[in-house]
Amino acid sequence: MAAGAGATEQARLAAERVIRLKRELADAHVAVQRLQQQVQHAERAERAWNAGAAGELLVADRLDLLASDGWLALHDVHWPGRPKANLDHLLVGPGGIVIVDAKNWSGEVQLRRGELTQNGSVRSKESVSALDQAGAVAALLEPQHRQLVQTWLCMVGHPDLKVVTGAGVRVEGLNTISASVLELPKVLEPEFVGAIHHYLLQLLGGERSPALLTTAGLASADGAGATLQQRRMASGRMRSQQADRSIGPTGVRRSQGTRPQRRKSGRSKKKPGCLAVSAQLAAIGVALIYLVNLIGGPDPSDVMVPQPTPTVSQPADSAG
Repeated sequence: MAAGAGATEQARLAAERVIRLKRELADAHVAVQRLQQQVQHAERAERAWNAGAAGELLVADRLDLLASDGWLALHDVHWPGRPKANLDHLLVGPGGIVIVDAKNWSGEVQLRRGELTQNGSVRSKESVSALDQAGAVAALLEPQHRQLVQTWLCMVGHPDLKVVTGAGVRVEGLNTISASVLELPKVLEPEFVGAIHHYLLQLLGGERSPALLTTAGLASADGAGATLQQRRMASGRMRSQQADRSIGPTGVRRSQGTRPQRRKSGRSKKKPGCLAVSAQLAAIGVALIYLVNLIGGPDPSDVMVPQPTPTVSQPADSAG
């Protein structure tokens, strides 16, 4: 081995180790930066969720005060068709069904060219989400009540805001939302308000989010078609129970205004078609003509032909 060969080899290995450590240090620096960004994002999300939760509590307090005016509220219930999403607030009252999506936005909130903006940035996603919420809840109701559903955005940090977006979504502030709800025209009677509120509470306040009623998945066991069929069957059972309760202890119905239904005969006669009827009529006509000719027709040999009577000439009288 040449002089200094061992030291040269160690120097080479040390240089490779330095390069490897610098590479690991650079990778660690990138990882640290990534972790710092994740921490900052988590902190912003924490502040946003805390602000959102505080805003929802403030909005809930305002909406609960409307109970004395006939408005019943639901808070933090399922969004139909979205198991991981929720509806902040839902009101059922004389003015219909109002979904309230609470927003605790910071900065400047304005309406520009029909679009809601925050600090100059367009927030059109919130308007689309509001329309989706209204559509999902409306699909759960009877047809005559679906048009009574609407979704409003409530800006907690801008209490006096009152605008309407180009998509038709109302934006109310914390100080204006109660008065706006009370200004809605009366469209529901108190008994319907209680019934719809109880129905939505049972459907949206359970452990599982109800399926969104659409034409998709009609053939599936848990699709919209199955859900509708289950509801119709349940409605049929309720009508059957009501009919049973209407029968008195003697077996006679309490309501005497209805007629007993006639039992249908077990035999069903099949009506002949037009072609068969025409053929039958034609055959009958031919038979009648044949019988007439056979019975009442005269024999040509027996017919007496009248002969002309000869004229008799009288002889002339002879002259005196």
